[in-house]
Amino acid sequence: MTRLDIKTQASLFLVCLLFFSTIPLANESNDFAMTTQSEASGRAQTTWSGTQTLTSNYYIGVADELIIQSCTNVALDGGVRIYVEGRLTIEGTTSCPVVFQASSTATSGHEGIQFNSTSNGRGSNIQNLTISNSVYGVTIYGSNPLISNLTINNP
Repeated sequence: MTRLDIKTQASLFLVCLLFFSTIPLANESNDFAMTTQSEASGRAQTTWSGTQTLTSNYYIGVADELIIQSCTNVALDGGVRIYVEGRLTIEGTTSCPVVFQASSTATSGHEGIQFNSTSNGRGSNIQNLTISNSVYGVTIYGSNPLISNLTINNP
C-alpha cells in the first residue's frame, strides 16, 4: 500500500467534503407534497386523488409521471386537454373508475388526453377510465400507452 503525500490527502479530503455537502438532508416537516422530485434526475412524480379541477391545459413533462388514483374525478374546463410527453398512469378499478368530465363552468367539451410521440416507450398505463362530455377522448401520436376498460360517454 502506498502512502499519499499531504497534498494528495488534502485534495481527497476536499473532494469528499464537496460531495457530501451537496447531499440534501431529509425534510423534517411532516407535510407530504403531491409532487416529489429527485434532485439528481430532475424527474417529478405527481399523484392525484379525490377531485381535481383543470382550468387550463396540463402538461406531463418528458421525464415526469402523473399518477391518478382510483375514484378520482377530474373536471376539465372547455377546450382543456392533458398533454402526455412522459408517463401517465391511471389506476381506476371496475368498482371505482377514474372519471374525466366537463367542469360545471364549462361551456363546451374538454379535449381529453393527448399522447405525443415523446411518451412512446415510457410505460403509460390507463385502467378503468370513463371520459364524459368531451370533444376528443384519447388522441395518440406515435406513442404506445396500454389502455384497458376505457368508456367514453356523450362525446
